[in-house]
Amino acid sequence: MRIEKVETMHVRIPLKKPTRSAHGTTTLHDSVVVRIYAEGKQYGLGGIDPMPHYDPEPAHAVVKVIESQLAPLVMRQDPFQIRKIIQIMDAEVPHHWGAKAAIEIALFDLLGKQLGVPIHVLLGGRIKDEIHLNGWIGAVEPEQAKKEARGWLEGGFRSVKVKIDPDVATGIRRVAAVRAEGKEKLQVRVDANESLNMTQALETLKGMSNLDILYLEQPFPREGIQDLASLAKSSHLKLMADESVQDLGTLMQVLKTQAAQYVKLKIQKQGGFLKVQQMAEIAEAFGVPVILGHGFGLTISTLAELHLAASCQNIIDGCESVGPIKMSDDVVKDPIRMEKGTVPVPMKPGLGTDLDEEKIKKYRVSVVPQ
Repeated sequence: MRIEKVETMHVRIPLKKPTRSAHGTTTLHDSVVVRIYAEGKQYGLGGIDPMPHYDPEPAHAVVKVIESQLAPLVMRQDPFQIRKIIQIMDAEVPHHWGAKAAIEIALFDLLGKQLGVPIHVLLGGRIKDEIHLNGWIGAVEPEQAKKEARGWLEGGFRSVKVKIDPDVATGIRRVAAVRAEGKEKLQVRVDANESLNMTQALETLKGMSNLDILYLEQPFPREGIQDLASLAKSSHLKLMADESVQDLGTLMQVLKTQAAQYVKLKIQKQGGFLKVQQMAEIAEAFGVPVILGHGFGLTISTLAELHLAASCQNIIDGCESVGPIKMSDDVVKDPIRMEKGTVPVPMKPGLGTDLDEEKIKKYRVSVVPQ
């Protein structure tokens, strides 16, 4: 069996409502869908959901990389030899992890469909029957944050992330409002999205010292791993590295310097199932738990992360793969439902979904920036 065609689709779908973080306000979200055909009619689906200011490449650039550089390398390869294909892509095209992740997801989906098994079986088998999800509260006014916390709690969620920015005082009030509403029933996580300096980070930690937060996520710009390590030495609250963890090298830097007590991994950021699985196991060897998940996106990428979360011991509850909650629509026939705080581990072959061709036509971006 050989790969005969690699198709890319750039789609743009509105969010249910605008979301605001230190990276900016988002009203529309762009995604890249990949379809890989082997001999016959069978195909595999992959997809990623690049975010402005977070991911290094926008959707149209990912499409260009796949079509001009990666697809020619993949063509005529045996789709069952996934590690070999990854090796070829990495050797010929450095970086571009998101584009490679979309291709790898599609290959695993194709393999799962061919064998009649879900992807988590291909990753070693599931150790969980359901995935607990993490809610999300943007940089809104404290009263609105309190209202949203109540909604997440009533919906069955056991944890929630609260966004903050350089307005430290408002951020503390926002988190305090969420803690007051959630009491002991809601685990609270705080995310600064690279927006603080050292003084602001210290003020934030001091102001939240009695709010029982699980961790402060990525207070400094991604390059500031040494600053993160310095803060960790003096902080009584735990820290998490997200944007700072780009690849295996930066993960090792975070782990060796004890810059964070948690790390965030994402399939699209690290380049696919196999790289994330390796990194999660390395973090486990250092005693550092992993939070998995990309907070924006469609069912395709979300299912991919659920399969991985189900098969990895070191990926803890509160998975942040909740993009479909925020999206007004999707491009698959059976969009995933996750309003109750947990989702069952997917059991259909491959990812467990298929494209809705009419939705692809509706949301496809036909003209992209040059």
